[in-house]
Amino acid sequence: MKRKIITIILIVLIFVSNIFTFTFSIINSGKLIELRNLWIETAMNTFHHKWLATSIFPQDIIDEVMNKKVEMVDSSATNTNKIEDTIKKSEIFSLYENKSRDELDFAGNPVYIVDNKQRIAISNIYGESYVGKIAIIEEPSRVFIGHTSKKDVVGNNILTYLERYNAILGVNASGFADYDGVGDGGEIMGLSYSEGESWGTYIDTYNTIALDKDNKLIIGNISDWSNIRDGCQFNPALILNGEKQVEGSAGWGISPRTAIGQREDGAILILTIDGRKPGYSLGATMEDCANELLKYDVVNAAACDGGSSTIMGYNGEIITRCSSPQDGGRYLPNAILVKKIA
Repeated sequence: MKRKIITIILIVLIFVSNIFTFTFSIINSGKLIELRNLWIETAMNTFHHKWLATSIFPQDIIDEVMNKKVEMVDSSATNTNKIEDTIKKSEIFSLYENKSRDELDFAGNPVYIVDNKQRIAISNIYGESYVGKIAIIEEPSRVFIGHTSKKDVVGNNILTYLERYNAILGVNASGFADYDGVGDGGEIMGLSYSEGESWGTYIDTYNTIALDKDNKLIIGNISDWSNIRDGCQFNPALILNGEKQVEGSAGWGISPRTAIGQREDGAILILTIDGRKPGYSLGATMEDCANELLKYDVVNAAACDGGSSTIMGYNGEIITRCSSPQDGGRYLPNAILVKKIA
């Protein structure tokens, strides 16, 4: 009986696969090509589900699509001329102090919470295919990187990071190897720097995403970390000097997303977009992320790890819908955190 069921399932999968192959191979223009490319990009940017592309499309088509993926920025480093030379205390929080839940913020998004004591505001965002949250932190010196307590062994989930570091808010940061499919977060990808301690190995095809000792967010191919206070690595850059760096999917497909950016006045914006939940939120493209951040006048921004890692924790609770099946979200090698005000 079991063999019959397995045989039927295989026949159905082969039939569906052939339909996709036929459809996407005979039509060479218009929306179907865009959809085909999005399908390939989305699958190929996962760790364990590349078969969703490789079982349907020939390798030459996959290579053609993925060769367009945007990763490193061309410049050697982000030009921070757009950031004030001496970052003053941002006044952005004054735009939220008297806001109530569901009132619109200055970018036109409904407020989720205004924490006057912690000087943090969080808004909900909505796009054609996604739902997410964006947090505004007026003082960049409070934003830092936290590392797992068991480096090279296992990561911590986001709520553990909040507790360990006495942080009010946190999101995932770096990518990591996930060989067994459970996201143990033990082996970080790229270099990460926190509290004077580095972990991992610098990857020259990854952007540096870091706050320097003047609390400026710098993004680019930066191998000299002597002036970096806290940092990590990932791709791609989304906005540099107020200019959007990505168009459409940029080779990354549609997925849950995490990103960090900085306004000219120094305020930090942290964005998460939920995904892989049909009927609620499918996910976003890289350009979607850039566009959302531009609404808040962000001048420099970059994407962090996304997919099943994307998560936002606030005040001891998870406030987004992580696509990971793991209770409490994936085990993460590091996290972007915001210090609590005592």
